[in-house]
Formats: sequence, C-alpha cells, structure tokens
Amino acid sequence: MKRITILAMLFLAGFSGHAQFSYEAKPDYGRLEGITYDLEVQNKLYAVSLNNHIVVSYDNGETWDLLYAYPNTGARITNLRLLPGNENLCFSIINLYTEEDGIYILNIEDNEIISSFDAPAEPGVNITNYDIYDSEATTILLNVNTDTGDKVFYTTTGGENWTEVYDAADNNDVSIMTVAITPGNPSKLFMTRGGGPGDVDGGILISTDSGETWTQKLPGVILNPIDFKPSDANEIMVGTDMFDDDTDENLYRSTDGGETWNIVPAAWTHMVLDNIIIIKYHPYLEDVIYVLEENEIAFSENGGTTWQITAYPEEEYYYGLSLSLNPFDKEAILTTNMYPMRTINGGATITQVKAPFCTVNSVSTVKFGTTEHLYYGAQGGRLHKDYSTNVTDAYDIESPATFSPSANTIIADPLNEGRIFIAEGGGFLGGNLYVSTDHGATRTMLMSASGFTGLAVNPANDNVVYVVLDEWGMGSLNRLDITDLGAVVTTQVTTPGDGPIGGILAYTNMLVLAKNGTVYKSVDDGANWTELYTVEGATIADLSENPLNANGFGIATSDGVYTTADAGATWTTALEGIDARKVEFSDLNDGVMAVGVYNGQNTTDAYITYFNGTGWITVTPAEMNYMQSYTMDFNFVGDNINAYMGTIDMGIIRYSFPIEMLGTVDHSIGENKVVLAPNPASDYVTVHTSQLSAVKNVAVYSITGQKVLESAQPTINISHLSKGVYVVKAETASGIITSAKLVKE
Repeated sequence: MKRITILAMLFLAGFSGHAQFSYEAKPDYGRLEGITYDLEVQNKLYAVSLNNHIVVSYDNGETWDLLYAYPNTGARITNLRLLPGNENLCFSIINLYTEEDGIYILNIEDNEIISSFDAPAEPGVNITNYDIYDSEATTILLNVNTDTGDKVFYTTTGGENWTEVYDAADNNDVSIMTVAITPGNPSKLFMTRGGGPGDVDGGILISTDSGETWTQKLPGVILNPIDFKPSDANEIMVGTDMFDDDTDENLYRSTDGGETWNIVPAAWTHMVLDNIIIIKYHPYLEDVIYVLEENEIAFSENGGTTWQITAYPEEEYYYGLSLSLNPFDKEAILTTNMYPMRTINGGATITQVKAPFCTVNSVSTVKFGTTEHLYYGAQGGRLHKDYSTNVTDAYDIESPATFSPSANTIIADPLNEGRIFIAEGGGFLGGNLYVSTDHGATRTMLMSASGFTGLAVNPANDNVVYVVLDEWGMGSLNRLDITDLGAVVTTQVTTPGDGPIGGILAYTNMLVLAKNGTVYKSVDDGANWTELYTVEGATIADLSENPLNANGFGIATSDGVYTTADAGATWTTALEGIDARKVEFSDLNDGVMAVGVYNGQNTTDAYITYFNGTGWITVTPAEMNYMQSYTMDFNFVGDNINAYMGTIDMGIIRYSFPIEMLGTVDHSIGENKVVLAPNPASDYVTVHTSQLSAVKNVAVYSITGQKVLESAQPTINISHLSKGVYVVKAETASGIITSAKLVKE
C-alpha cells in the first residue's frame, strides 16, 4: 500500500535564512507522547509527536521546538526514553509500509542517529517494549510480538548478536508485558507476564544468568509495570494488569532483589479496567514514588508506606501512558490518552501541558486587503485565526477522549469576509454541508451527501454556490441558491463523462469543470459543456483561476501543471511529470505560482514558479523536516508568499517567503558568515549560511555570556526570551563556528 503525502514548498536551501517558519495551531489541543525530563539541564524536556518527530522544550513545556525528524513520513516514533549518562535518547520505529521497525539511538548534542538495530525476528514484527542498560546501547533486553506470540531477545553486543530468552509458544502462549534489566547488574533480567489462553497466567520471571535460566515469582498474578529504586536496585515494585477476575488490583514490592514479595497497602477505587499502568521512583528523591492507575494518580513521599491517591472523572483525566519526574523537584508530567498533564502536588491537581502539535484535517486561508484569515479543522471542531489580531477562536471542539473526532473540511469564501463553508463527516455514514457567516461561530446546514470535494461561489451572485459531491467516486455537481437559508434551493447540474470531479471554477458568465483528465467549460450554467483540454492518462486534482488574467486559469494533475491565458483555447505546460494536487496564482505578482505536490512516503518535494513558469524552486524533504500533510493552502500578501500546511502531527506549519528573493541569490553570504532572519525578531529566527543543511548546532547567549538556548535546528523559537541583544553562535558540519548579534523585540 502506498502512503500518499502532500507537502509544500517555498524556499531553496540558499534562501532559507530569509524565510519565516512558525507553528500556527492553537496550543490548547496539542498531543505529545513519551514526555521525558533531561536529568541534568533544568526545565529541559523531550517528547514525541503523533508521528515522526521529536520535540524539545527549554522552559518546562511552555514552548516547544523541533529537535529531530525521522526521514520517513510513514513512520511513527514510539517508546522514547533517555539512556543512562544523559547523552543519548532512544526510540523505536513503527512503520506499516516498510520494514523499518527497529530501535534507534539519537545523540542529543549532535542531533544525529549514532546507531540502530532491527528487531531480531522476522520482518514486520512489533516492538512491544525494551530496556537498555548502558549509554552506548550494547546491552539490551527486547520484547517483540510476532505471528506466533511474544518473543524476548537479549544482546550484549549492541544488536550484532541476539539470544532468544523467551518464546510464548514454548510457555503456554503466555504474553510478556514488560522487560527490565537490573540497574548495576546487566546479567539479572526481569519479565512480567500477562494472560494466556489456558489455565497458566501471569507471574514475574527472574534470571540471574543473562536469560539462560529463569525462576518464577507471584505465579498466576497478571502483572505489567516494574521499576527499581535508584539508590537500591534490590527494592523493586510491580503492579497488576487488567482483565483478570482472579487478580486483585495491587502493588507488590520486593526488598531482596525479587526473592520475596509483599502487597503494598493502597486503597484503589473501582472503575472499569482497574490496572496499574506506570510505577516511577524519583531519580534523586528516593522516598518519592508516583503510580498511575486507570483513572487515579498515587503519590508517596515516604517510600510507599502511605499514599495520596486522587481519582479523576473520566472526562478530566483517564489512563496515563507514561510519566516523567522533574529531577529538580517533585513535579511530574504525564502522557495520557487525552492531553499531556502536569502535577506539582502529587496528582492532587493537574493542568494541561500545551503545545501547537495536533492533527489538522483541513486548512483554508483567505485574505481581504492585507488581513489574512486562517481556518482549519482539528479536534472535531472549527478554528479561526485572525491575523489582524493574532487571536484564534475555536468552536465545537470535542472532548480529547473522543475515539474518532469529527472531520471538518473548511472552505473560505473569497468574496465575503467571515463566510465559510464547512463539510462535516462523509463516507458510509454520510455528511452535511454547512455555511457560517461569522467565521464558524455559528452555522446553518445546507444539504446532506456522501462527501464533499469542492466548492465555488458565483462572483455575479454570491448567494449561488456550486458544490462538488463525491458520490462514492462517481462525482456530481449541485447548484445551491442560499439567498434564504431557511429554504435553500438545490438543483443538480448534469456534468459530462463519468468519474470524480477534480474541481470547479465559477466566473461571471462561465463555469469551468475538471473531470478525470479533462477540462470542460459551460456558458449556460451547466446546461451544455465544451471540452477544452485533456491530459492523457492523468487525473486533475485542482483548478485555480489567475486573478491577474480574466481568461487565465491552471490545473494541477497527476502528470504536471498546465495553464491557459485565453480561457482554454491554448495551453502551456508549466511543470511536467509531477503528481500535483494544489495550484494557486498570485494576485499581486504576475507569473508567480505555488504548487503543492503529492509524492510517496520518502519523496516529498514542492515547487514555486516565477516569471510565467520559466523557473522553479524545489524544497527537499529534509528542508521540510519530513512533514506529512493532506491539506494545504496559499496566500500572497504584500511581498510575501505564505504557505499553510495542515499536518498529521505538528499542527499547522506556516512558511512566509519574500517574493523578491525568488529571482536573486546572495552569493556574498559565505559559510564563514551568519545571517539571522528576521532580525530584529520576536518569535522565531532562522540561522542562515550558504549551506543551510550544514548548520550543525545553534546556541544563543545573553550579552553577559550566559547560554540561554541551544538547538540543532536552524529555525529556533525565541519567544520566551526577554527583550534585548543576544549573540547567536552557529557551528557548521565542517566545524566552523561563527556568530552574529540578534535583537529580540
């Protein structure tokens, strides 16, 4: 199966220092996983997006920057953790489309993968969990799920050689829940067990000889999490798992390395699953312990003798996935199946950790004069950002616990400020089309159908709207008169040929329709159609009019971009041989065009043209940080092109690029010189050399010489810095270190 990706555009490596990059999604709905505290740098956090990115915060989660992008948009990073020594992060990869499943070691200082290894079983296995003993990742205990059940492997050679130490097929098909290596003793291994199909269940398996032999403790008790006391590895705590009527919910503790176990008294409340999910000893405050239960947070300051247990209603907090403790105090950050949460009082109260990284299912942007409006669908609702005020309003946001939030496709009306059309739902269950005249705050239903794929407003009468319906791939066109929203008049328009409709344009006296690979026009409101142009073997995905030419428009097809300046009488090939899905003409600069391109999971390019298509700028996947997106839109404002991408894990990415830079490259900027843009800056600044990809590390210093920020990315977030003058030092891959002054507004 091919993973389809839409990505844009906007600058060459040589121009990148002049582009502005920002995250535009409202941070209230951000999702992060595996949040992990750095053990040495105060307020530094690492986390994983919902796909292929690792982000970092230098201010305890107030703001976030991109740290690392895995170079495959079809992959997902999971199981993030900090290795002993605090120098390396490790994570596993899940990829449904390639055989890349494995574990990767990322050096924090260099922001580079220094080693990796595949799961030691047949390709396509799922890495369930693992434990790594040392900072170099030479000794590893790895649990994988295969077609025949769980298998556990052990290595002391960094994955060059593996020993199979457990096979569920030889152990009554009992699953392994968690594996662990004893701190300070790499030969002593632990495995907690779940359920099996027969009468044999649970228990904890312990080996003192690197997995050659095993002894079992707590037989029949379904177990999952395990943790060791940092100051004394002989103190171990495990917790019970779910779905076993014979297992009471309990914590068990051993103080003799696992030989004997006793129940830790704690008063749990009954809910649904009643399982212990996470046990975490504080890395330095040895008597502080956190435990995450289904809907409860347990906290002890006396080594587990007594507990403060706080139960939460399901809509407020439910099911923690991971937990990290601030090494400098008792604060904890929880990854949950809703939003990430923070507690400073042992779970008695929790607050949301905000980030602009969420799943966005549609983006539409429009301008009136120089004022831009951004509309997008996220977390089941509708959001509007007004760039004249920089305020984002959200409407009908669904609970983060919703299993499948509503998908809202929003189309902004270019003729009426504040009017948008909203397609909600679709497919087997059908969907509805709405209109709003107040930026989405309220809405009125216009019609129902199986799916909506396009819309155009008649410029001669803005109460006449042409709506493209999917109709299970057959395609149909409806004319809606919405003069009276209480009595919408719907008329089906007959269209030529069969198959899906790729787009519709409405002019004062003409309709232009794309169907399969052919463009048609009608001068009698769809009663009759004339074929204009056919791209053989291609499918048209988008139509766009040229606002600087009354007879000009373009088509984005699976075989390139084609334009006409005379209402379709003659055509020019603007870009050939690419799978284009979005095309937009500038309304300010003749000949400037933006094109978004669908490509395979590893080939995400995008283009921008200028001087009537005589030149193109291409952005590489690395320059786009391997973002995956299914929706994008463009605005041309003043001297800038603004590209908006709705991503599946990083919210909305905005690139703003000066048009004047399209035709000129400043060759005077050598590798021994740093340019900061913008400068002065208030939110983001990009460090530019003649080779952007050669920027290895960026550090920001106060005027007194104190390092206040460090990043391996050329674009950095400085919004949290105080106003004033700073020094920015950049190190290139060749080892050259140069600096420049930055003014923070």
